[in-house]
Amino acid sequence: EDAADFNPASTAQMQQMLFGPFEKKEQKQKREKQAKRTGGSDPFEAEYQNQEVELFRVENTSGFIKEGGTRPLKYRQMPIRGFGLEPISYTKSGMPAADALVIKALAGDDPENGKYGKAYEQFVSRGKEQEGINISIALDNWLQFKHIQKLLSTYIKPLQGQIDPQGRIHCSMNLNTETGRISCKKPNLQNQPALDKDRYKVRKAFVAEKGMKLLVADYGQLELRIMAHMTKCKSMIEAFKLGGDFHSRTALG
Repeated sequence: EDAADFNPASTAQMQQMLFGPFEKKEQKQKREKQAKRTGGSDPFEAEYQNQEVELFRVENTSGFIKEGGTRPLKYRQMPIRGFGLEPISYTKSGMPAADALVIKALAGDDPENGKYGKAYEQFVSRGKEQEGINISIALDNWLQFKHIQKLLSTYIKPLQGQIDPQGRIHCSMNLNTETGRISCKKPNLQNQPALDKDRYKVRKAFVAEKGMKLLVADYGQLELRIMAHMTKCKSMIEAFKLGGDFHSRTALG
């Protein structure tokens, strides 16, 4: 019941689940400085911002009736017990960060194939390896879920609303930009997933009519090539003839 009502989009709930009980950054730093001066740290001196178990108000979707009550209340209190992980970074307000980068660091690069992150390491140090594996995989699944959500909201659903009766999509191209680069809108077809990052093959939704083909092309260092041509710079022209990335050549000196 509580798992169904848990909201991973809630920063407060994620902070509690991952790090509870936790101290704010300033409180922790103050206690650690005191420990250095005294030669030891008393865990009972910690001024916890959140305890191991915190209650969060959620909608009473299960129809829970409070003891002594006659009908369900609109909201109920949902307890969340924290894993007690060590925070990786903090927000400006001093709270443990629980953004995607932190979740990725906790989960690891590929927990399904044994490439675990910091959550696994911390659980192993407690003698709870299997729990570390489970939470790593769960966090990785959450990241994949968020990625799919973004694909649906940013790419797939907007495109579906732009299809004409012939099953084609027509965007509006703008050539009159300050930089000289072409821009696109309604929909922005330049904002589709990159070829090397299109894990769910969104680009395969674009197909040519029968007997036609789609070409994928991109300008290669266009501005620098124009400059080399207009200035007749021999070294630049020679570099382009040899191929490669001129920006990388410049960086290497």
